Amino acid sequence: MLARFWMIITVVMVLTSPVIADEIKIASWNIQQLGQTKAGINKSQSKTTKARTEYHKANDTIGKIAEIIKKGKFDIIAIQEVQDVKFETLPKLLETLGADWKYIESERTGREKKEQYAIFFNPVKLTPKDKIHLYDDMEDSWDNFSRDPGYAGFSYRDFEFIIITCHLDPSQHAAYETERLDDVYEAVKCKTGNPNILVLGDFNLEEGPADIAFQDSGLLDPKNYPKMKAVLDATHDTTVAGENDETTFDNILFDSGQFELKEKGVYRFDDEFGEGYDKDISDHYPVWAIFEIPDIEDDTDAVPFAPPAPSMTKIKLSIWASLRRLNR
Repeated sequence: MLARFWMIITVVMVLTSPVIADEIKIASWNIQQLGQTKAGINKSQSKTTKARTEYHKANDTIGKIAEIIKKGKFDIIAIQEVQDVKFETLPKLLETLGADWKYIESERTGREKKEQYAIFFNPVKLTPKDKIHLYDDMEDSWDNFSRDPGYAGFSYRDFEFIIITCHLDPSQHAAYETERLDDVYEAVKCKTGNPNILVLGDFNLEEGPADIAFQDSGLLDPKNYPKMKAVLDATHDTTVAGENDETTFDNILFDSGQFELKEKGVYRFDDEFGEGYDKDISDHYPVWAIFEIPDIEDDTDAVPFAPPAPSMTKIKLSIWASLRRLNR
């Protein structure tokens, strides 16, 4: 009798729970000069560096960065401008975030000042395919990017997608680099065989997606890429403290034939948290988007040798049928 009671309670809880669509919340954030100094762990004896390190340690800047990421409820966040010379900053950030997160990183890249890319993600929901690879634009003997874009593959259940992350260089003409992102996009698509690609990061274009570099010959050219869209239009300011109104430096580009955009936004952490959350953390806000994942149950080619996982609706119907049989 007691077993039947608990079975009924369990069934009621399942039957009354909402059916939630499969979604992924993806973010991109340029964290200005994210390195040992900002993490409060720089051992340099330079007077200036020691002072800045103590400042960030006293203000718990790395803790605030972690709090922003957690409060944003992102499933995955790509971080640009990581200047982690000794590869100690990202482990510190991971330690601060806690056990619910993991990360992958790239090698350092840059003609002069070196940087690397990092992607933090929820390991319960997402699985990385490998590390972050750097796009090698020297294969055609042209060094088009001051900092080579990076790319990495992830899977959510049976849906696989690619993130291309970039930090374009304004001093090296970001428009020139933007016009060549289609080469990166096509090369990654050819190399991976996967058309589910997001291109995100700090594009360093004041007019953002409205810039001629995107519209005339880049990834937002309607003639060559009619389904490619930008999550944010040119009215969004992604820089902190309102210094550059309607400056959409940061964005997420997606193929609307592969991804369905549900929500989007700029996570204004200064408004969210208030005093102490300012440009000392970064001069950029995280930008984010929620994409609905295609219904892989109807995609018979996705897993040819295995039956699809039952949906929550089917599970509820099955439990309901079992309950009716139990009451006969």
